[in-house]
Amino acid sequence: MDAFAIVGRVRRAHGVKGELFLDVLTDAPEAILAPGASRVVADLHGTPLRTPDGAVREVVVRAVRDFKDGVLITFEGVDDRTAAEQWRDRTLLAPVAELAAPEGDELWLHEIPGMQVRDPQGNPVGEVESYYELPHALVLEIRTPTGRRDLPFNEAFVHDVDRVARTLTVTLLDEEEA
Repeated sequence: MDAFAIVGRVRRAHGVKGELFLDVLTDAPEAILAPGASRVVADLHGTPLRTPDGAVREVVVRAVRDFKDGVLITFEGVDDRTAAEQWRDRTLLAPVAELAAPEGDELWLHEIPGMQVRDPQGNPVGEVESYYELPHALVLEIRTPTGRRDLPFNEAFVHDVDRVARTLTVTLLDEEEA
C-alpha cells in the first residue's frame, strides 16, 4: 500500500446539509482538498478505515470553503447532518507522493509514533507511543522506563528532530515539576 499522510481532521458536523468542519493539516489545501479529489478515510491516528471487502475506504470532495480556523467541506454521499455526525474525529489521508516533503524539523503526524526520544546529552529517554492534540498544542505520549510521560511538542521541550534517524532530542520536566 502507498504511504499516506494526514491532511485534515474532521472536528464536527456543521449545519444540516452535510457540511463538516475540518482542521486543515497541509500547507496546500487548495490542491489536496480540491473538489473532485479522492481521499482515504482514517481514524483519529491515521489508520485507514476499510470497507467490508477489505478495500481502503475513500471519499470524494464535493466542495470546500474557508471557515474560521479551518474549512467547511462536503463529501459525495454525505448529504445531511445525520450522515455528517458519523464523521467526527475522522482524518483524511493523501498519498505522500502528492505532498511536498517536510522541511527542517517538520514531521508528518504519522511519523511521530515509534520515534526514539533522547536527552540533550544523547542518552535514551524512551519512545513516542502516540500523541494527542489540545487546542494550543500537540502533546507526545512517551513511554519511559519509569512510566508514561506527556510532553508538549514545541521548541521549549523538543530541541531537535531527526527524521532519518527517527529521533527526538528533548528536555523532560523532573517528576516533581510535572
